[in-house]
Amino acid sequence: MRNTVNRFFHHNFPIMDQIPAWTGFPFLPVPALLFRRFREGDQRILSMLFYHFFPPLCFFANRLLHNEDAAKQIAEKCLQQLWGERSGVKDWEAIKIFLYINTYRRCTQFIKTQQKISDNLETPGNGPDISEEKVLAMIVYAELLNSLEDIAEAPEWLSNRLSSLFAE
Repeated sequence: MRNTVNRFFHHNFPIMDQIPAWTGFPFLPVPALLFRRFREGDQRILSMLFYHFFPPLCFFANRLLHNEDAAKQIAEKCLQQLWGERSGVKDWEAIKIFLYINTYRRCTQFIKTQQKISDNLETPGNGPDISEEKVLAMIVYAELLNSLEDIAEAPEWLSNRLSSLFAE
């Protein structure tokens, strides 16, 4: 059911309670208008993007880092970067690509930084060796969880099954 996914996101990301609910992305009545408003800097569009992308980006980053606080910071920075570079974004799909690529890059940079710190302390680093296939699977899983939230009658067994498929 939708409640399972909602509980996951709202329990792990309490900031989501402060943002008005928004569903339907990318199935919007007038996507061209919304995209134009995004590029013009409409703050309401930023809120919608944050509501839609923050939870799956946090989930994705946390799967890479195993560090919730760092994952949240990285997701927020990626959304800020998107907002700062919005004039160069070509379409809605480019937003998702931009966010996931930048989240991945920031996560790998975070891991490298942590490894350097641990090397300086003469402690072996524990950075994950993650294949491209695993990264893509994590992105798909994050998007599936986010999409399940938009499906009003998604059965709980489906969410549980997806969780078991993508379990670490």
